[in-house]
Amino acid sequence: MKKVKTGKPKTRAKSKAKPQAMFKDQLQELFNVLRAVDYARLSEDIRKSVKFLVARLETLEIRMDACKNHGRGHVHIKYKKNGHAASYAINDGSRLAGELPTYYDRKVRSWIIKNQPELQTLWASTQNGKPNEAILLTFRTTVYD
Repeated sequence: MKKVKTGKPKTRAKSKAKPQAMFKDQLQELFNVLRAVDYARLSEDIRKSVKFLVARLETLEIRMDACKNHGRGHVHIKYKKNGHAASYAINDGSRLAGELPTYYDRKVRSWIIKNQPELQTLWASTQNGKPNEAILLTFRTTVYD
């Protein structure tokens, strides 16, 4: 499997609850699971071949918008630089919309269900106007292929 150097999650939110601190380990876990899916999708020949050491920055973003017009609690998940993103319901982890490849859905759904209480708390705070802007949780790390 590819070597991953641990990154430091970053966030932009005015909440005193510090959502980024709450989700540090959870973001690392989701990132590692999505990377494992990427690796498993490689052909056997590519996995066995000699690889050059290449470092690149990878990003995982989880966003909640503070729009009170959204009735169903959900998160927007963006993975990698190519900008693929999708929205997932917090109550059951189902995909609502988006272009993130569907082979990530099962892992994202499991992660959402596992972290549902914390996600529900963040969703409630956005809907109550605390903070009055989007919550953006970002995990950035250097990946060595």
